[in-house]
Amino acid sequence: MPRTILRSLVYILMPTLIGLLGGLAGMTEGYRRTVFVLAAAFFSLALTFWLAYEGRSTALAHESAARARGALASSLSSAGRPLVAVLGNAIDAQDGGEFESSIQVLINRTLAIAQNQVGRMTGRSATRRSVLYLFETDSKLTRVAHEGRIDRVPRIDFNASRGDADRRVIDLARGEDVLLVNDVEQATPRYFSDYEGRPYRSFITIPVRTSRKSFGLLSVDSSEPDAFTEADVGFMALLAGMLAAGLALRERNTETQSGPTAELGSTSPALRKPGT
Repeated sequence: MPRTILRSLVYILMPTLIGLLGGLAGMTEGYRRTVFVLAAAFFSLALTFWLAYEGRSTALAHESAARARGALASSLSSAGRPLVAVLGNAIDAQDGGEFESSIQVLINRTLAIAQNQVGRMTGRSATRRSVLYLFETDSKLTRVAHEGRIDRVPRIDFNASRGDADRRVIDLARGEDVLLVNDVEQATPRYFSDYEGRPYRSFITIPVRTSRKSFGLLSVDSSEPDAFTEADVGFMALLAGMLAAGLALRERNTETQSGPTAELGSTSPALRKPGT
């Protein structure tokens, strides 16, 4: 029986039953009266224990939620500090090589944090993987780095000229919406025509963008369904925002060095895998 129905029955029927037994006890004598009195006392005691149990369960739920919020806040703080420090290093860089090194560290650390921290709150035993795609052209996303599970390497790119599925991913990267899929087997996105064989069951994908421009997509996936929560979506938004800040800084630095016509192209360091 669902817990909500059981709770309703207890709250409605138990007091009614206790009152009825008390009334019957007042109308009878002898052995029967004793039985009704004892029955009324038993159900009164049962109701008392039930109310105490419900109160304790509610308190434990609030305590658990508070612990989860505290853990999330701690994770956000721990994740944010090193990324802010890396951005500070990029701003203070004395030359192009030092600046580029700081941006690559930012990419690496962001992916490591996404792979290690996002999805931990659910407590599921799962393998996770994070991936970063950046725009090579207006209609093509190229994988620049990934972290975590190695059973199957993420696809190398998405090209709008390839078909509807790739165009949908490009549109997602251009926009501002976050995509959270709890189970690709139960609620497969319509453009996942080739799901079979994918090593993950749930994922979050979020654009890496500033208010004026998108640089690409940041994604984290899990081998288990229902591995992510709305809190994880917020976590990913923080990571994507930090990445976007670094990439915008890189683009501005490139424009300063090369002139106002410089563009993010296939030869840009942004489209080289960190370390290459």
